[in-house]
Amino acid sequence: MTSSNGANPPVALAAKAIERGLDGRTRDAAAEVERILDAALEVICAAEPDSPRVADIIAAAGTSNQAFYRYFAGKDDVILAVMDRGVQRLRSYLTHQMGKETEPDRQVVRWIEGVLAQSKTRRISLESRAVTRQVYAIQGRRVAEATDIRETLGLMLVTPMRQAGASNPRVDAFAVHDVTMGALNRHIAELAPATPAEVSAVVEFCLAGAGLLRRDRVARGKGRSRT
Repeated sequence: MTSSNGANPPVALAAKAIERGLDGRTRDAAAEVERILDAALEVICAAEPDSPRVADIIAAAGTSNQAFYRYFAGKDDVILAVMDRGVQRLRSYLTHQMGKETEPDRQVVRWIEGVLAQSKTRRISLESRAVTRQVYAIQGRRVAEATDIRETLGLMLVTPMRQAGASNPRVDAFAVHDVTMGALNRHIAELAPATPAEVSAVVEFCLAGAGLLRRDRVARGKGRSRT
């Protein structure tokens, strides 16, 4: 049934009204999930090295049992979600940093520098250490569901490695990931920020291993000559 003046049929208007309502509920749900994740991170850090309690997370979020279990099956789920959110935020930051460069060699350097920069903020180090400890405990029970940081972040390097001429870009990308994340984890465990000299050492080691060191030095030399 349509209106005589050619306007949208009532069913279409109703559908749009429903859609608007759903959009509002979706935004509300997203905001509530964020509050729970923020609270979970706070409680995880406060409970370190012990496991956080769901009741404490619910209280810190100012929500209810019903609301919590609407989104998460239990404590493991919310801890994994906190880790995943952190990894996705780091991925977004690294994407932004890599986007500042046009040369693939320099994109790899930006990735390495961006990862190690996480050790410079004590709050980030404390949060990362606390969450990682809990995720390691969960991985023993639910390996398949734990965030695969290696895949999420390491795959970012495959394309620039290939474009830079690496002989085995995927293998080289994950090797760079493993070396860089290993260095980051050490600094986080010690709550000691990576120094510029340490960052440079990791960069040169990784680029040399992938056969990209000479190209990167040439690119940096060209960049300095333009300034």
